[in-house]
Amino acid sequence: MTVAEMVPLVPARSSNQIKAIAGTALKKLFPNLRSLLQPRSLARLFDSGDLSKIGFSYGVEDLPRQEEAHTDFEENIIILSPKTYDDLQKGMHRARFTMAHEIGHAVLHTDSIREARLVSASRKSAGIPKFKRGQFPAYVDPEWQANKFASSFLMPEPLLDWLASKRMLTAPTLAFYAHTSEEAAGYRIIEYQKSR
Repeated sequence: MTVAEMVPLVPARSSNQIKAIAGTALKKLFPNLRSLLQPRSLARLFDSGDLSKIGFSYGVEDLPRQEEAHTDFEENIIILSPKTYDDLQKGMHRARFTMAHEIGHAVLHTDSIREARLVSASRKSAGIPKFKRGQFPAYVDPEWQANKFASSFLMPEPLLDWLASKRMLTAPTLAFYAHTSEEAAGYRIIEYQKSR
């Protein structure tokens, strides 16, 4: 079992709760939705220092085990690997999703991870308890939550509403406008249609 398969549990959140939190973060970081819908928008967010609007800064450094990115809750830094940073500068889909995923960790999990660290320190234990993924419900899995956040952040409801109103809500079209993969767009459309 790798370390990546082990995660701390976080407070339960539904898809709708995460979508609402992503919407709030989106308004804070991209008050003009059109500015998000640019291939390099997340690179500009990273380089401009605007992550400070959510209390974080950024760094680029080599990460262990081929990690693409990491959120450091002690230092309030989102760290990208050099390759992820380069791909983000190019507007690559995976790097955009990775960055949005890490923003999700920052927004969703900072308080709970810090609280867990305080409890762990007060008990003089070795660290935050971690559990094997798949042995607990998805809604308490920080990785599931961060993926849901990234999907809602990159493909926000107003964009889907607009495409639906124009009868253009297809995975290729959403992927084109949101600069995501068609696979991610397809999953987001299914979730959107279920909520209607």
